[in-house]
Amino acid sequence: MQDIKASGGAVFKALESLDSGNNAGWVFPAVTGKTLYWVGGNGNWNDRAHWSSTSGGTGGYCVPGPLDDVYFNADSGFTSSGKTVTVNSSAYMHNITFSGSGTAPFLNSTTNPINIYGSSEWQTGMSVSAVYIYYRNNNAPKTVKSNGVPVNGSVFFEEETSVSLMDDLSVSSTITHSAGTLATLNHKVSMKNYSGDTGSKARVLKLGSSDVYITGPLNEGDFEAASSNMTLDAGTSHIHFTGVTGSPKLKAYSGQHYYNISFEKPGLEGTLEGSQTGSVYYNNVIFKGNGKLNGGNEIKELVLTGAKKYTLQAGKIQKITDKLYANGSSCYKLEMVSSVPGAKALLNVMAGATNFDFANIKDINSSGIPLHFGSKSSDLGNNDNISFSAYDPGVFSGFAGQNWSCTQFNNADPASYTLSSAGFFGNPTVKYEWTKLNDPAHTGIISTGESLDMRSYGLGTYHLKVVYSTAGPDESCTLEESVIVGSCIPSMINPGLPIRNY
Repeated sequence: MQDIKASGGAVFKALESLDSGNNAGWVFPAVTGKTLYWVGGNGNWNDRAHWSSTSGGTGGYCVPGPLDDVYFNADSGFTSSGKTVTVNSSAYMHNITFSGSGTAPFLNSTTNPINIYGSSEWQTGMSVSAVYIYYRNNNAPKTVKSNGVPVNGSVFFEEETSVSLMDDLSVSSTITHSAGTLATLNHKVSMKNYSGDTGSKARVLKLGSSDVYITGPLNEGDFEAASSNMTLDAGTSHIHFTGVTGSPKLKAYSGQHYYNISFEKPGLEGTLEGSQTGSVYYNNVIFKGNGKLNGGNEIKELVLTGAKKYTLQAGKIQKITDKLYANGSSCYKLEMVSSVPGAKALLNVMAGATNFDFANIKDINSSGIPLHFGSKSSDLGNNDNISFSAYDPGVFSGFAGQNWSCTQFNNADPASYTLSSAGFFGNPTVKYEWTKLNDPAHTGIISTGESLDMRSYGLGTYHLKVVYSTAGPDESCTLEESVIVGSCIPSMINPGLPIRNY
């Protein structure tokens, strides 16, 4: 009972009931929770005939309340033709456990909420379809064990102490986290949308090393944590935005520290969106589609992939402390602009690469190390601390400027035996395939790294295939090029003669 005031002179007693707060004029006698067992197979939740005080016993006991533990087991009577527990009115319980049934059951609630005041455990192979599952507050830690069972519906975490995941959790709709600590304990979590920015109660999200997948389409595929009531402990987690439509957003709050973030669909526009005055911190951020960087962000490694447009909020600082990837490809150019034409966005690159190419840059005020864009890039104007080579529309060569015609491997000097792909201006999403031509001893792909140690393969002709994108025929780009690595030795006939190439 909640929010009910009793008056009139009588004594109001709520027997076998729970005081859920803000009630007046009521007496709630102490209640001891019961243990109830589902019997009789197929049926409705509020039908007493399906509840027994003993496993496999006679039904007719009582419908469970918030203090009662409920069990669905081998004696529940489920058959292939009668295995559905229909929640036909609001359901309440303390712990709920499905385990041991020979036929995996189906918990089905199309319109009514399931209110759990304790912990839950699903049976492997069962189905759970519930419009709303609430983990209600009773100031006691809770656990969630899924055993591989996805929840078709929305889940609400309201417990003010803690809820811990005992294994992977998959939710087809939104997870709303409005109070207490939600600890993923390094398990994988998948949901359409994470909502952690509503309500006035303190909450903590502890992600450990979890992979978190945000799968929602349109405006439902967001990770929402922009609240002063939210404390984020990201650990070494990775938040993946994998929705197939829409514009996924990570909505953060000042001072929060995230680890790895990836917007993984090339056809979508991802956004780092901070409703804050200070910075939000990230270890690694990858955009595989278009991207927006709003608010102030400090990112250790930022990966902007080719053939896309990246919009930086005017007047805000995007600080890159370790490395920036901002190259397009020989097929498509990357575009970096301010959110307000003519008003500069602020880019502060502190370390890492300084040379880029295949990009169009406009309205960017760069600071930190000076940046340079090569001859396949365009200065569209109003840029600071960025230099550009004269534009050259000619043929591109990734090995241009490298002369390997006179080569002697020196174990003390890696530059003498390492072929680099740096001239191809790749990024961590690019794939490399190194082969050696006309060498029967080394056939097929010999390496997929960004560089190649030639000591194991010797001199000869090396071929590199660079795949910049596999997003589709309209965006894919592949470049292939060969380089001859030859040797020069003194003449054995007359050592005084100049070095010759062989």
